[in-house]
Amino acid sequence: MNSGPYSLRVISKEQQQIHSILSGLQNCLRNRSWDNPEGVDLGAFKKMFRKFVLLDHYCHTRKLEAYVIPALRKASTEVDVLLGELDSISSHSLHMLRYVYDQMESAVKDGMVSVKALFSALDVYCSDLHTRLAREENELFYIARHLLSPEEWHTIAQKCCSHLDNRNARKQAFFPLPSLAHY
Repeated sequence: MNSGPYSLRVISKEQQQIHSILSGLQNCLRNRSWDNPEGVDLGAFKKMFRKFVLLDHYCHTRKLEAYVIPALRKASTEVDVLLGELDSISSHSLHMLRYVYDQMESAVKDGMVSVKALFSALDVYCSDLHTRLAREENELFYIARHLLSPEEWHTIAQKCCSHLDNRNARKQAFFPLPSLAHY
């Protein structure tokens, strides 16, 4: 088995899943099913927001972040700038989720919420995630293909296979919903 292409196929499949989930969430945002003439249906909005938090959690438990990025960090410092920029995008995305969470908490206490601000923050989150995914696919994958040795790819492939074999552990990675209270 050629480990590099196998690992990249597995990682690319995860990227496709994230694109699909993100597209669905963006459609939900555009449809504004949680917004009605009487105001925001906070319950429906929280349900949609929970999906954003789960997506963010999924993004940070991908094989790319678990195996490829650490291998790249060990292999060379030439990716440090790109990885720093990707980390910055992730940090900004998390900040947007935290902002929405805080606004929802405030709405529960005060009964006031700016729908436009919530929508804008989630839209920024989506834009950030699209940017990160594009940079990973266009820059990071290229660097990984050329920088990592066959032995490193073999180790990554073994970890990917092990990860896929342990489906129960994978399911547990998504539940319970990670709390934003500690961010």
